[in-house]
Parts: sequence; structure tokens; C-alpha cells
Amino acid sequence: MKKIDKEKIIPFLFILPSIILIAIFVYGFIGWTGWVSLVNWRDIFPDFTFVGFRNYIDLFQNYRFQISLKNTLVFTSLFLISSIIIGLLLAILVDRKIRGENIFRNIYLFPMAISFVVTGVVWRWLLNPGTGGIEGSIGINMLLDKLGLSFLKSGWYTDPKIGIKAVVIAAVWQMSGYVMAMYLAGIR
Repeated sequence: MKKIDKEKIIPFLFILPSIILIAIFVYGFIGWTGWVSLVNWRDIFPDFTFVGFRNYIDLFQNYRFQISLKNTLVFTSLFLISSIIIGLLLAILVDRKIRGENIFRNIYLFPMAISFVVTGVVWRWLLNPGTGGIEGSIGINMLLDKLGLSFLKSGWYTDPKIGIKAVVIAAVWQMSGYVMAMYLAGIR
């Protein structure tokens, strides 16, 4: 019989509690959630009558879920593509060893340093469509009114056609500097 090597067993014993806790609180709950999604539990009181994929069929036939799924796919694709392209272009520009490179790099990274909550509040104010008219305009719409470009005013995030795209603008603004830093690290 093989002798157990203490140098291998002791580190394993140190991480064993973490392995057990992850198995229970991550994978155990994932399994539990998967099981609950296949039963008839629709109320505060559990009903473990097995219904199979009926819940999923009902979910995908729900109009609101279809809209949410479409918005998620549009947001994800536009956000990823825009962040990657803008981040790459910024990294290429910063890598040209221009004068004041550190300033530009800090300016591009600044949005990432701001809290997501603060960013959300500021962009919400900027893209708020207001109540209409010059007196009711807020944010970007007010700026467009002052510049005489009222025909460019939009409902921004309240407009069903461009609402998710307005959210993408805010997300890309915040994350493209981070993507730039990752590309810049790879380039150099």
C-alpha cells in the first residue's frame, strides 16, 4: 500500500471546508433552483408536483418575457461590440506614445472609477426626456433646445425604439476605458 504524502494531504485538508461550502451553497442551490423550476410551485406554499418543462413553455410564450429577452440580447450584443471596438481604438491611440499620454489614459479610465450608482443617476438625468417644451426639457434635450436643434430631441430611455440603445451608451461610456486598459496591457 502506498504511503500517504503529508505534503499533499495537508493543503487539501485546508481547502476542504471551502470545497464543501461551495458544493452546498453554490452547486446545491443551483440544483435546487433547477428542481423547483420543474415543479408546480407558484405560490408562497410549496407544491412539488412535477410538471416538467411546462413552466419553461409558459415562460417563453409570455410576451413580457420575450421583450425582456430581446432587450437583453440587444443590450449584450451592442454593449460588447461597442466596448471592444472603442476600447481597441482608444488603446491604439494611447499606444502611439503621444505627448500627455498619462492624462489621456486617466481621462479614459475615469468613468470606470466612478460608482455604477453615480453613473446611473447622472445618465438618467442626462437622458431624461423631460415634460416637453423648452421649459420642460432636461439634460441633453435642454442642450438641443438651447442650440436650436429641437428636432433632434428624443424620449431617450422612455422611447421603446431607442430606449435600450440609450442604456448601452451609458454602459459603453463607463466600460470602454477598462477595455482600453486591457488592450493596452496586451499591446505593450
